[in-house]
Amino acid sequence: MKHLVLFIRLKQLLKEGFKMKICLIVDDYLPNSKKVAGKMMHELATEFTFKGHEVTVITPCTKIKLQYEISNLDSVRVCRFKSGKIKNTSMVERVINESLLSFRAWRACKDFLKDNKHDLIIYYSPSIFWGQLIRKLKKIWGVKSYLVLRDFYPQMFFDEGLISKYSPIAIYFRLIEWLCYLPADIIAIESPKN
Repeated sequence: MKHLVLFIRLKQLLKEGFKMKICLIVDDYLPNSKKVAGKMMHELATEFTFKGHEVTVITPCTKIKLQYEISNLDSVRVCRFKSGKIKNTSMVERVINESLLSFRAWRACKDFLKDNKHDLIIYYSPSIFWGQLIRKLKKIWGVKSYLVLRDFYPQMFFDEGLISKYSPIAIYFRLIEWLCYLPADIIAIESPKN
């Protein structure tokens, strides 16, 4: 019930013209990617900026030389941090690099993040590995977080028989999934069936 009240209040604040600093966290973003998640989050970010809000996107990148770089894309501030490959790579490399997302983001961007308090965090899953970063940001900023949950990982691996529910990797993924959901004040899913 408290989450519904929070969501209604957030909607009311946005409608009343309250200007916020919003931090979007996603594992894929434009222009380096053409995947759906990157496009959807950019559309969300530009809609928020159109309504007068200030938006910062935190996202990994394999192509930068520094630990992090700040750029601007369609009035959206994009903070890219150095990361290993998590797309179009082997499953082992992907799991290792995704497991390090929160650590790498915090290590690279912590000074920037500490100096740039935001009013709301919106994060996108998959990836399920943002939990530790969200927890730290909520602690230092004292804000609420909203998880956009598109796919249920690792459940899809179990459903397709790719991983046994009782294997050590399944236990690891379940722990990470729980850590991803834990800091979310609201979790949005695609359909009522979910």
